[in-house]
Amino acid sequence: MFDEIKVDVGAIVDQAVAMEKSAESLQLASTTLLEKLRELQQSTAGGASDAASTMTTDMIGKIEARAGKLTRNAKVTRELAALYDAADREGARAFGD
Repeated sequence: MFDEIKVDVGAIVDQAVAMEKSAESLQLASTTLLEKLRELQQSTAGGASDAASTMTTDMIGKIEARAGKLTRNAKVTRELAALYDAADREGARAFGD
């Protein structure tokens, strides 16, 4: 079927690292928004403040969900890279390389 399948494991791992860094950045943004939200809630009151709090809380939830997806995807990507790497080593051993 296939004589040879070439997989660039390094590029796959690089993608996982990029996803992890993005997740970390999103977590930092979420933390910063939460801190600013608490400051807002302590210093203001009223309809506009409540609306801003609701919108910010919603945004924090979305950011955290996205960070979680990136973290899970990075884990799966690393597992995939390890699988390709192991298969490549097994193949090399099978052919005496």
